Amino acid sequence: MLRHWPQTDSKLPQANPSPVAEAHSVPAVHGEEREESPSGRAKPTDVRMTVIQFTVLHDDGKDLSSMSLGDIVCECDDGGYVGGALLVVSSEALTYERLDAEAIRLGSEAAFFMADLMDEPPEPHV
Repeated sequence: MLRHWPQTDSKLPQANPSPVAEAHSVPAVHGEEREESPSGRAKPTDVRMTVIQFTVLHDDGKDLSSMSLGDIVCECDDGGYVGGALLVVSSEALTYERLDAEAIRLGSEAAFFMADLMDEPPEPHV
């Protein structure tokens, strides 16, 4: 059951990206620091893109891509599915440019995060 999984952190086993994950991802440059462009768009943000892989056993013949993640979790917790083996395939901080591109690819826009990124830090509570 999902309720008994360890907390999500770096101790989760890492998976090799599947061909599907590789087809939908933009290659990351590892071990290289890019110089910040004059516009500041190459600077990493606090926004991370994390790709996870979740294994589900089911015998109902449904195409799980047509279900929401919430519905799949409900089936694993209370229904007829067995779920487990949550793996972090990749996790990386996004630059502003990548944030724009990935948000569009997911059918959204980077403005979702921009208000938080542009806000001044909150004042400490006294």
